[in-house]
Amino acid sequence: MSNKRMIQILACALVLAVVFLIFIVYQYWKYINEKNKDAIYIENKKAETKYLYAAYQFFSQWIITRYYIGKIRKKFEIIQPGNFRDVAEVTMKTALKVWTISSALIIIAAFTDISFYMMVVTISLIYIVNSYIIYSSVNKAEIKLLKQCEAFLGKIRHYYYMHGMVDESIYDTLPELENPIAVHAEKIYQTLNSDDLDEAVSKYNDIVPNQFLKTFLALSVTILKFGDRIVEGQSLFLNNIITLKVDIMIDVRKREKINHKLAGLVFLAVIPMFFLKLIEKWAIGNLIELERYYNGAYGIVVSALICFESLLIYSMLNHMKEVSQTEIREYVILKKISNSKIINRLLTGYLNKNYGKTLRVNEMLRRMGESITVKEFIVKRILYSITAFILGLAISITIHHNNRNYYLYNTNNVINLSSAATDKQIELIQKTIVKYTVKYKDKIVSEKIIERNIIKDGVIQNKELRKLTTKEIVTRIVHYQNEYFKWYELIIVLIVTCIFYYVPYWMLLYRKKIMEMSMEDEVIQYQSIILMLMHIERMSAQDILEWIESFAVIFKTSITECLNDYPAGDIKALEELKRKEPFEPFVKIVDNLIMCDKIGIEKAFDEVLVERRNFQAKRQQDNDIYIDNKSAIASFIAFLPCITVVVLYIIVPFVVESLSQLYTYLNQMNTI
Repeated sequence: MSNKRMIQILACALVLAVVFLIFIVYQYWKYINEKNKDAIYIENKKAETKYLYAAYQFFSQWIITRYYIGKIRKKFEIIQPGNFRDVAEVTMKTALKVWTISSALIIIAAFTDISFYMMVVTISLIYIVNSYIIYSSVNKAEIKLLKQCEAFLGKIRHYYYMHGMVDESIYDTLPELENPIAVHAEKIYQTLNSDDLDEAVSKYNDIVPNQFLKTFLALSVTILKFGDRIVEGQSLFLNNIITLKVDIMIDVRKREKINHKLAGLVFLAVIPMFFLKLIEKWAIGNLIELERYYNGAYGIVVSALICFESLLIYSMLNHMKEVSQTEIREYVILKKISNSKIINRLLTGYLNKNYGKTLRVNEMLRRMGESITVKEFIVKRILYSITAFILGLAISITIHHNNRNYYLYNTNNVINLSSAATDKQIELIQKTIVKYTVKYKDKIVSEKIIERNIIKDGVIQNKELRKLTTKEIVTRIVHYQNEYFKWYELIIVLIVTCIFYYVPYWMLLYRKKIMEMSMEDEVIQYQSIILMLMHIERMSAQDILEWIESFAVIFKTSITECLNDYPAGDIKALEELKRKEPFEPFVKIVDNLIMCDKIGIEKAFDEVLVERRNFQAKRQQDNDIYIDNKSAIASFIAFLPCITVVVLYIIVPFVVESLSQLYTYLNQMNTI
């Protein structure tokens, strides 16, 4: 049975497995439905959501899909905390979309072309579909939540005007709200009415990364604890609500504009890698001699380069599309590897020998708010290297395998062997070349031996054509025997391996550049907190720093260390914080904290109010400039794979082959 037939059978088996799983899920749903037939909530749900929830219960317990389902669920849980049923349904809907499209891609690939290239393209496409669907679903849900949040704050202002109580204002809005904001409003109301307010606030902040909801909770807690104040003839609470609404509108506008500007660029970056085979067929159809380029070393290396370039640029564009770069990620696999005894011992020895480099990398990770440790980061770099090494070997072996097949069976170049040969003679020459190349491929031969055998067979009578055929056969045998993994190829693979070792570090530097905007966003959030707290009596610099620490992501580690060192000397701890975090807007806040004990909090932060008002207008302008610059860079890098395809995959083979044929014809003309 051929490999192609085997893969097609496996693809059919995959379809049957999917159908079988659907049947199991259906039976499981019937069991759950029967078990919960008296539950009002279950009975009132639509049939679609019943199936989705039953599917979620099944796949979240199945060992093969449990981790994947959990990973998607976490992304939606932070948008709708505590709303388990809806989160489970949207998680399952997203997973089913990915699995359906991925299964279809595998089946299509199995029945079209079974090759290493198609396998790489299919895996790449599955990865792209997976990340795109999940990102789009989460991004859509986040924008919906922000718009609902802005409307929610408007309702809060209305009810606060009526009775001047924060918790009652939230309670009055609950019947008017829809999910997911209704879930957050309910959580905030429960938090404000809990027995241990500080503990409840801490729990909410741990599960909700949305800066605007956390800011609103902080504002509500502050007013609940210390009461509202009239500042410049207006309510402090209502003023801050207006400021928060403006910040939300700026963020929504920024997200929507980025989505609009970068729409289509992601697909533009990856489309070239899916059309390489079509381009190859078109090129060979126009000039058959190009087959030796596309199926040889040149074609394989360029194809690998285009695939790698497309995936790298796709990853970069995804980072550009993300407005919030501050999500705390879990590196479960890296953690398990780095914590194993032998590897942990080796990593510890390496870090001790390279202590200076370790400190620099650790400092960079800390400044970026990364949850990955230095040991885990080194493991990540090593895994990149191992992957590159394996891929390098695979590409090299594939090149030699294709070249050997080319020298044994491909005879398209015989057409140009002699302009005097007829079509019938060319056909005989092609058969003779294949016959003798296959026969003597593993033997040491000379032109005399080959020619003697050809004469004995009596196939080619023309002496000139016989000599050309003999020379071609010997040349092919020599090339065939030279197609093996050579020492300098190992050196090239090792060089590529070393380059890939630095790829995670270079990506870290790239993320550091695009993360500066997130740092500014976080500082703006600090300013919002300070504006709420600065007018409250008995508020100290340490209290403000503790509030800021509960909202921090990028600067969290440094602020936590500062608070730990605070009892030993507040000024010294704050100065050390400035040294660790030299970001200028953040340094200004720390300078104001240092001045608090000398001139009071209101005077120390009096310029923050002016800066905050000016900053919103400036922020909109900066956002427009930032997005335009990001769009220009994204447009440029998105076209790079297309340029690579046109230049290296189309123009270069045509030009080189044309020059080669011109050289051949000139030589033939000279021998006449």
